[in-house]
Amino acid sequence: MSSHINTLYIVQTIHYYDWRPYQNMKMKHNIGAVDRTTRILIGAITGIVSLLTLTNVVSLPAVVSPVFGIIALVMLGTSVIGSCPLYTLFGINTCSASPQ
Repeated sequence: MSSHINTLYIVQTIHYYDWRPYQNMKMKHNIGAVDRTTRILIGAITGIVSLLTLTNVVSLPAVVSPVFGIIALVMLGTSVIGSCPLYTLFGINTCSASPQ
C-alpha cells in the first residue's frame, strides 16, 4: 500500500480590462490658454484662502474653507485636463482655431 500526498493547487484567474479599443480616443479640449491661466490663478488663490481659513489664519465663516477647496480643485483639475464639462454642455470652446 503506497501513501499518496494530495497537493492542492489554487489557480487564481485575474481578468484585466482591455483598454486597447479606447487608446486612440482623445478628449476634446475646450479650454484655451488664457482660460487655462485664469483657472490656474483662481484655483491657486481659492486654494490658499481655503487653507488659511482652515488653519484660522483668516477669519472667515467655517463654510468658506470646504467651498473654496472644492472650487480650487475644480479649477485646477479642469485646467490640467484642458476640458470643462460645463463648457461641453453649453457648447463653449475657448480654444484657438488650430487642430486639437
